[in-house]
Amino acid sequence: MLPSRCSFFAGISRLQWLVTAQIIMLRRNILRRKISAAANKLTTSSHVSNETHAKELRENFKPTIKTENLYESISGEHHEMLSLIEKFKHLCKGDFHVDERVHYYEDLVDAAPRAAARWDALLRQLGAAPPPG
Repeated sequence: MLPSRCSFFAGISRLQWLVTAQIIMLRRNILRRKISAAANKLTTSSHVSNETHAKELRENFKPTIKTENLYESISGEHHEMLSLIEKFKHLCKGDFHVDERVHYYEDLVDAAPRAAARWDALLRQLGAAPPPG
C-alpha cells in the first residue's frame, strides 16, 4: 500500500508506518472565537470545571474587544479560514472527501442537532472509534 500524499508518516520499522488522520477544526462564529481567546488570556483555563465556576466567570468577566476595524478583522479571518480549507483540499486531492474532514465546534457541542452523530464521524475519521456495523 502506497502512502497517501496527505498523511504524515513516521518510520517505525522497515515495513510499518504510523499514519495520522487529518481533520480541520474551526469555529463558524469568528466573533465568539475572538471573545473566547480574550477570555483565555484573562483566565487560567479555557474550560470551566463546574457550574459555580461558570457563574463566577459570567459575573466577573466582561470581555472588551476593539471595535475599530472589527468588520475588516472578521472578514480577513473568514477569508483565511476559507483559504485554509482550499489549501487542505489541494494537498489532499484524491485521498479522501475533504469536506467530510472539516468540522466546526458549533456542530459538536451537546446542544447542536445531531451532535452525537457528528462526534461519531469525527472519532471514526481519527481512528478512535470502531467502524459502523
